[in-house]
Amino acid sequence: MLKKILPLFLIQTCLISGLYADSGTRRLQSLGFKMPLSTVSAPSLSAYLDNEKLELTDTDRVTILYFWSTSVPPSLTDLSGLNELNLAFSTEELTVAAVNLNEDASLARKAAKEAGMEGEIYLFPDPRQLKPYIHKTVPAAYILDKNGNIAASHQGNTLWSHPDIHRTLRELIQADPLLEEQSVPRP
Repeated sequence: MLKKILPLFLIQTCLISGLYADSGTRRLQSLGFKMPLSTVSAPSLSAYLDNEKLELTDTDRVTILYFWSTSVPPSLTDLSGLNELNLAFSTEELTVAAVNLNEDASLARKAAKEAGMEGEIYLFPDPRQLKPYIHKTVPAAYILDKNGNIAASHQGNTLWSHPDIHRTLRELIQADPLLEEQSVPRP
């Protein structure tokens, strides 16, 4: 009897612990994303949308922070994919914040439109607030959960149309923020 129960118990334990599960943001590792080892609140970041200064990391929504510059052409290639995400999740709780790195507003808007981004472009973030986000280069992307915690990050271009990204975003959107909240003070 024990010989029959023990294998079932081991399989159940492995499934519950996630050893065989393709769960959460971990599936994004194969796409080059990195996950924090523990719960980390996103550092405060504000930028301008038109003439209004907005806090981008405290929204109670799943948020993609995408840092780009017209002087780094590879960062422009992701903008059309982010626009597609904006359209695919338009009725859900997703904010796609394409944050231009302190360039002329009209130049940034024109370049974004030519690259296929019809969504909002955030401008003039405080350079002191950028330091925690820009480690190596742009483009740089961060996915934040509803609690403002960093769920995943990526340096370089991202295939935003990949099904695993869509699946992970849907899971983060459907998650109950009260159940997942682990208060970690914002830096």
